[in-house]
Amino acid sequence: MSGRKSRNKGAAFERWVANQLTEDLGLEEPLRRNLSQYQADSLPDLVCPPFKIECKAYAVNGAGTWFQDDWWQQVVDATGDDLMPCLIFKYDRHRPRVVLPIVAINAEWGETSSALYPFASDWDYAVAVMREWVDAQV
Repeated sequence: MSGRKSRNKGAAFERWVANQLTEDLGLEEPLRRNLSQYQADSLPDLVCPPFKIECKAYAVNGAGTWFQDDWWQQVVDATGDDLMPCLIFKYDRHRPRVVLPIVAINAEWGETSSALYPFASDWDYAVAVMREWVDAQV
């Protein structure tokens, strides 16, 4: 896929995620893509406190349809200490999946060395977990 097509595919997926999260989380203010991400390194695609979200859309390849470790590391590096990382990925002809840190399931794990270990979920279960955190922010 050419660079332009790949960017367009990524941008379309980011818009879909922003719109779908706005609806599924019942946000009053619609999520907007972070267009500054194209000018600076280590910026997330979307910010929905307490989450910084990285979106990835790829064609199916010989490596399978699971998230790549470097994708998770990218969003962890972009998050810092103030928010939680969230990776949303989708391969062509597959449903989107969401990766959250294990601390999102149990806040008591926040002080452990495994707090940022990734766990992957389907969209509906991940949104349910995210909703609890987003609602607690209000």
